[in-house]
Amino acid sequence: MLTLLSLGPTVRAVWIALLQEENEMETQDLRITADMVAAESAKISGVQPSQDRDNQREYDVFFELYKQVLGADPPRLTNPIIFNAFFCDTKGAARWRSGIPSEFTQIPKGEACSRLFQLWWWQVEWTVGKIKLLNNEEKVAYCDRQYCLYMCIRPFQNGSGRTGLLIRYMLQQYVGLPLKLVHYREAKEELFAKVRQYRKDVFIPAVRGKSFMLSH
Repeated sequence: MLTLLSLGPTVRAVWIALLQEENEMETQDLRITADMVAAESAKISGVQPSQDRDNQREYDVFFELYKQVLGADPPRLTNPIIFNAFFCDTKGAARWRSGIPSEFTQIPKGEACSRLFQLWWWQVEWTVGKIKLLNNEEKVAYCDRQYCLYMCIRPFQNGSGRTGLLIRYMLQQYVGLPLKLVHYREAKEELFAKVRQYRKDVFIPAVRGKSFMLSH
């Protein structure tokens, strides 16, 4: 049986060097991938590099957060309130949505969104560990469902969309899915369409009649 110890010292040294180089390349690929995801997510959220100091800081935050989340080993869950606080520079305090964004006609009222968010996040923490045991197709369905539900709640005063994208990547990594980059056009044409369909088919029927939740 061929083992590392049975190889000659020269061959063994070369083999170890190759393994080390491969590990370094994997680490580099992760860093590059995190950068790519951060850049594309910033584009989806309408944030671009700028000479303006505040705009550039906003752009840099994407890279800082995405590297921390995608580089976590082992993967971990982080409360999205923390993401939103970084994105919106709210000093760690959640600023809940109180009004109704003009592009929506039926979403939870402001006074209901913080409670709905808390209930949603509790059930994510309770269920996500079991999802690791499922196949990849079921994992993808779970992550998409949680993303759509979060986006229907749309809990924060600002930055709910960019927070949602990072939540989706975080959940995918946590359950063991390979990282898949969502491009700008795909987000506009497919991902957001899933949210609209989920809102129409699942979310609104589930809360219809509960006047404290929906605005018309």
